[in-house]
Amino acid sequence: MIDSLKDDQKGLFTEEEERIQTLSTLKQAHEELKGEHANDLEDGKKITTRKNEITSEISQRKSDIEA
Repeated sequence: MIDSLKDDQKGLFTEEEERIQTLSTLKQAHEELKGEHANDLEDGKKITTRKNEITSEISQRKSDIEA
């Protein structure tokens, strides 16, 4: 009976260790994704700014050609 309980306890500890490992991996992946998201937002702002600059330049050149 005691051996059976020890085996059950060992199995539970092994299962918990696997869960902890999985959670640790998920936490690390989450942190990496947060960093990538921040980079994506920054790149998006740069692209939007550049798009606006190009649109403004095109409008200015159209006005210059029409004038």
